[in-house]
Amino acid sequence: MSLRVVVAAPFKEAGRDRMGEQGFVVALSLDRDWVSPDQAKRLVDIAISNGLLEREDGDLVATFQYEAVQIPEQFEPDERIF
Repeated sequence: MSLRVVVAAPFKEAGRDRMGEQGFVVALSLDRDWVSPDQAKRLVDIAISNGLLEREDGDLVATFQYEAVQIPEQFEPDERIF
């Protein structure tokens, strides 16, 4: 569950299902301060292996309905996502 929430957050913020990997990393590490940039890069690989993201033409594409994911107000990802 929390992996889906973490992956959905940058897409919800951007309002689109496609973004550059650097934008995704910045959204999680600098904008939200949830993880370090290295952890955010690792999350990309984890999300791809779990079928939540795909790489397409140099972008990351959400493969699930990110709009439907609710992000709790005080949400903080836990270490289990790694």
